[in-house]
Amino acid sequence: MMVDQRHFSFQLQFGPTKAAADDALTSELVHVIKSCGGSSTEVESGQDGNDLFCNINVYAEDAYGFWSNVRSQIFTDNLSRELAIMIVVCEGNNGWDDYLLLYHHNKTEKCDNLNR
Repeated sequence: MMVDQRHFSFQLQFGPTKAAADDALTSELVHVIKSCGGSSTEVESGQDGNDLFCNINVYAEDAYGFWSNVRSQIFTDNLSRELAIMIVVCEGNNGWDDYLLLYHHNKTEKCDNLNR
């Protein structure tokens, strides 16, 4: 059986109303990511204009299994309300050149499927 290894990026946008990136929310999401099999987690916070953001970059050995587990935990728990402004992308077959948009907070954006 071939394992599908990929990098994922969870991009949280906190907006101008926050005084600082929400460390508790970021920590909770990192905990979920690690409990679902994500490894080599890297957290990067910053500011784009007035908007604060946090990117959580993670590597997963089994991309499909990882995304299935993360998705079920995030979007069925109270965490989903907190993550109202989030984008999730992962590498495609050619790295980031053909990345997959797995989740977008704007429901009009067309998202890709991650298949086995």
